Amino acid sequence: MKRLLPILLAALAVATPALAHDHDRDRDRDRGRDRIVLESEAKTYPAKSINAVRVDFTVGELNIEGTDGDQVVVKLYVHCKRESGRCDEMARDLRLDARSRGDRMDIEVGGHSLFDSDDYWVEARIQVPARVSLDIEMPVGEVSIRDVENDVDLRLKVGEATVEMREERVGRVSAGITIGEATIDARSGREQVEGLFGRRVRWAEGRGPARIDVHVGIGEASVRLL
Repeated sequence: MKRLLPILLAALAVATPALAHDHDRDRDRDRGRDRIVLESEAKTYPAKSINAVRVDFTVGELNIEGTDGDQVVVKLYVHCKRESGRCDEMARDLRLDARSRGDRMDIEVGGHSLFDSDDYWVEARIQVPARVSLDIEMPVGEVSIRDVENDVDLRLKVGEATVEMREERVGRVSAGITIGEATIDARSGREQVEGLFGRRVRWAEGRGPARIDVHVGIGEASVRLL
């Protein structure tokens, strides 16, 4: 996340607030420096009747993993360069909202802003049933999606997005950028574009049911078919 900050701060002058909660303290070391990590209690939501999950996450690191289960599990982390009252305050302000609307679940994470990102950043780890489709909307950050088996629609304004899926599950892929680089890695080889003012790379050689559509405004879009 920290390597993105020069791009993020240059690209965005204002931040949009967002949502989560509950935390325990844990400490670890990051390249020889102390780093404080405030860790939320995992929240579990039944998803047996859910066919689609939509995630709205303002800024940070978003990691989504498909599982064989019928639950959605969300865990949040606040990473801090150093211990301070602001770190505790940020963790308290985080909000998580997950609501089911018919066969769709909407997940919103917020309560933090881009201006916190220099010394503090938020990570969300979400487990979903692999069978559900995903609709992801995120202004700023890093997104990683893996082990899912259905459609993925991902829109990221600034940052890096990576989607990994088994090739036999996929029918077609579209990866686009406005400024930056987009790649699709399949068994048949790599397709790649880079540059300014909108470029898109496509792959349509699959026989699977899933469709992957990724667009990044400024940054990198990567799809890997395993």
